Amino acid sequence: MTIAPPEPDRLHALADYAVMGTPSEKGFDDLARIAALLCGVPTALVTLVDDRRQFFKARAGFDGGCEAPLDVGFCPLVVKAEAPLIIHDTREEGHADNAAVAEGGVRFYAGMPLRTAAGAVLGTLCVLDRQPRPEGLTPGQFEGLERLAEQVVDQLELRRALSERERLLAEQRVATQQRRTYSQTQDAIAASGGDLDTILDALIEGAMRAVPAAEGGVLELLDGEELEYRTVGGTLTQHRGVRVPLDGSTSGTCARANKPILLADALLDPRVKADLRALIDLRSAVHAPVNRGGKVLGVLKLQSSKPDVFTERDLELVRSFAGLATVGLTEASEIAAQRAVRASEARYRAVFESAIDYAIIVLDLKGNVIDWNAGATRILGWAPSDVCGKPADVFFTPEDREAGIPDQEMHSALTVGRGIDERWHLRKSGERFWANGEMMALRNEAGAAIGFVKILRDRTEQRRNADALRDTAVRLQRAQEAGGVGVFSIGIADAILRPSPEFCRLYGLPEREAYLSTAFEELIVPEDQHLISTARSRSSGAAPRDVEYRIRRPDTGEVRWIARKGEIEHDDAGGPARFSGVARDITAQRAAQEELRISQERLSLAFEAAGAIGWWDWDVPNDRIVANARFAELYSVDPAAAAVGTSIAGYIDGIHPDDRAWVGAKIEQALANAGEFAEEYRLLRADGSVRWVYARGRCYHDAAGRPLRYPGVSIDITARKLDALRQAALVALGDRLKDLSERSEIIGAAAEIMGQTLDLSHAGYGAVDQRRETIVITRGWSMPGVAAITGLHRFRDYGSYIDDLQAGATVLIADLARDARTAAAADTFAAMEARALVNLPVMERGRFVALFFALKATPHVWSADEVAFLHSVADRARAAIARVEAEDRQRLLNQELSHRMKNVLAMVQAIATQTMRTATDMDTAKEVLAGRLVALGKSHDLLLGGEIGSTALDTLITNALELHRDRPDRFVIAGPPVAVGARAALSLSLILHELATNAAKYGALSTDAGQVTIDWQIRSEMHEPEMVLSWREVGGPVVVAPTRTGFGTRLIGRGLAGSFGGVVDLAYPPTGVACTITAPLSGLQAHDLGSLV
Repeated sequence: MTIAPPEPDRLHALADYAVMGTPSEKGFDDLARIAALLCGVPTALVTLVDDRRQFFKARAGFDGGCEAPLDVGFCPLVVKAEAPLIIHDTREEGHADNAAVAEGGVRFYAGMPLRTAAGAVLGTLCVLDRQPRPEGLTPGQFEGLERLAEQVVDQLELRRALSERERLLAEQRVATQQRRTYSQTQDAIAASGGDLDTILDALIEGAMRAVPAAEGGVLELLDGEELEYRTVGGTLTQHRGVRVPLDGSTSGTCARANKPILLADALLDPRVKADLRALIDLRSAVHAPVNRGGKVLGVLKLQSSKPDVFTERDLELVRSFAGLATVGLTEASEIAAQRAVRASEARYRAVFESAIDYAIIVLDLKGNVIDWNAGATRILGWAPSDVCGKPADVFFTPEDREAGIPDQEMHSALTVGRGIDERWHLRKSGERFWANGEMMALRNEAGAAIGFVKILRDRTEQRRNADALRDTAVRLQRAQEAGGVGVFSIGIADAILRPSPEFCRLYGLPEREAYLSTAFEELIVPEDQHLISTARSRSSGAAPRDVEYRIRRPDTGEVRWIARKGEIEHDDAGGPARFSGVARDITAQRAAQEELRISQERLSLAFEAAGAIGWWDWDVPNDRIVANARFAELYSVDPAAAAVGTSIAGYIDGIHPDDRAWVGAKIEQALANAGEFAEEYRLLRADGSVRWVYARGRCYHDAAGRPLRYPGVSIDITARKLDALRQAALVALGDRLKDLSERSEIIGAAAEIMGQTLDLSHAGYGAVDQRRETIVITRGWSMPGVAAITGLHRFRDYGSYIDDLQAGATVLIADLARDARTAAAADTFAAMEARALVNLPVMERGRFVALFFALKATPHVWSADEVAFLHSVADRARAAIARVEAEDRQRLLNQELSHRMKNVLAMVQAIATQTMRTATDMDTAKEVLAGRLVALGKSHDLLLGGEIGSTALDTLITNALELHRDRPDRFVIAGPPVAVGARAALSLSLILHELATNAAKYGALSTDAGQVTIDWQIRSEMHEPEMVLSWREVGGPVVVAPTRTGFGTRLIGRGLAGSFGGVVDLAYPPTGVACTITAPLSGLQAHDLGSLV
């Protein structure tokens, strides 16, 4: 269980994230928006709370500013309680006086603490509503809000990690520049030719460039009991030659102690001389001693007029440049010394000849011997005459000659002033001996190299003794260093600690035979002081035996981890005598552990950023799978259990039952063969949804061939699989539609494809009566076990969204119970197993005539891909229906043509019969018959040519029947003025022509006394005005109802009247045929000339 830190630590933890008062960031805003959507509220906030205010890092649905006092709202209560807080009704639960309620109108509040891994609660992720919510949050919303709060903390951690990375990169750039400056200063010193002023000027310039905070720099050289400002730069340029006493000054303290000093504020440091501080405008500085061979030569100082501007890193840099000063001073002094040697060549020669214990060999620039003293003959065996004029490599071993050591020594002597020689050499006899020596360049007064002098001394005996001593020391040292082990023993009575050299090295103290134990105890950091042994705990026998703690080394200042084991040793009387043990440095192990932890955190962050990737690592022998939260969530496993490890059985249960067996077999195969597993399969999640994953892993065996580990990743590929399934469904639909010729079969196939592909509860197509706002579903698809919804439905029984459909808009509703358009009909939908819907209206000439629909049993946010799929299915279905209708129209036209030919012949016969029956003579009959046949031809030209425009209804009827008017009272025509559009005019003309032809053949127009009444009226009782037109025959033969429906009748009822939305009722009373046509006035008055069938 994580224990929350106290308030100061919490505020410190919050400050570490450096997030208070920062601008909004998309990652946090998205999480707030998701929280609002998840909980179904208008407002969500990511709130961070310090000791002065609340800061809203992310705001969804809130425009009240980015800060609030601590006494406004409820987030400070969550931080104080360190637990979730839900207030169902703020007014009823005693918070009416809170400004967030009284002024902000907040009635519902739910907040989750933002808790770090260390237990610190930084703030909250909260959701707000202006309406009370007695039911609070559902378990899923509560858990989702809790998970989102964890994601907010992860986002904060990621933000802090990125900031830390930028800081480290900046430090790296500064370090690179500092190294470059140091290198350039080295090059300047090397190129100085030993000129002291040049060397020191380059040194001060480089040091100030490396430490940008420095305003002035000086190299103070020791002169007796004073330090002289020898070389100056920056603000100290005018102070060259100033002398500072060793006593009573910071530089003097640095020189006497031979230790660097970081001066934070000269006003507060008693070591600073007040008069000098004012003179040189000093507030802060860094001092480093310049020494050679342990002797202090001076002090390198950089200073600033501002306090606290220098760091420990700056101090280290100054120490490095102090080392360069040592090199420069040494080089300058060596060159001066060489000049002195040339000035005293005589004394050199005397020394050369008398130094018989040293081999002194003089070489030219090519490495040939030009002089050889008696000592060289005694040590090496060759006489001068044997070697003069020959290469000096004769006394080097073959391996050194092969390695070019002679040339390297001469090069070193020329470039750095000397070449150190300490190695095995050869005598004339071939015997090897150990010698140490040095080669120096010989230069003339102008400083040009003219040769070399090499001095050797036989140190074979000393070498052997040193080797023996070193071997002993090395064996001991290696024994201790094998595990980095230092040995110690503390006397119980005197508290004297006797350490080994390795123990001193571990703790950063100089090697000594004995220390007071407190010298080591004081090095342990305050946080770990409780782990040390003390005089009291050692005496009582309660000293900690096996501990790990941190120390701060006094030599470098760095913090190191030490593992120490100790035991109480007793004297002969059984009393405690010593506390002895060993210690070793475990900093590297600790760092490796920390690096591993950080690496694992980064990997986890990378997986979480990727979103769709989950990883696992299965410890096969112990059946323990450790996985990240994404993997656990995919397989419906508790993320907390997944993080610590759980059995594979829980994950197998998450696999879809239809895939479980074969996936299990594949896993067993990988276990047996140490092979790779790479498969795509389905998961059945706890909420009933199905997800597709691509899982890839590999089983690793131990040396005995047994399964050991099985790591891998799972990637959510649901979107890709669903897209492929939708594409395959469209292909399958296309194949099925090619072979279908019935409208209902096409609708059924399309509905089935939609339903099965999108996991719907219902899908289908229905014809719409826009005027009555109804839909008739004659064929559809319903999922197994769910009742079909065929039949007549009224749109208004299901909500108000018909207004959108009539406008031609696609209707998408994710939750029918929550959408304002359908919430009132939620129970009606629920009875149909519907919680989400898509409606695709079919529009013809601006009228809403049909509908494709898709219903889902659970709330569902329809994706753009799903809607596009539904449109594709609808388009293909409409195209197939159009193909079938076109084929039907072609058949109908062919039948109509045949029917009209028969009617023409019958009409000619009827006209001839009527003419002959009433004619007084043949000439008159001939003239009347010819006129009527001409009129019949013109009438057919108009009907078949479609050349009828918008006209008055009475005129249209009169013109259509004029051919049959053989007496004035043959037709009675009556009705109000009505204008008929081109489309309806042509259809009505054909209907009247068909009725008149039948009447001439069989009805009232086939007798002399027959009569036809045509009248019409307008009715406005309905939602849309409509016209009712009647055709009634009297005076003809007795009517007998036909036993079958002829083509002419079908043409009138289904084809022609349907073109303007009309309905035809044909009756056959004995007195005469009666026909009633009912049609919407808007259809009759339409001007476009559409299809007649």
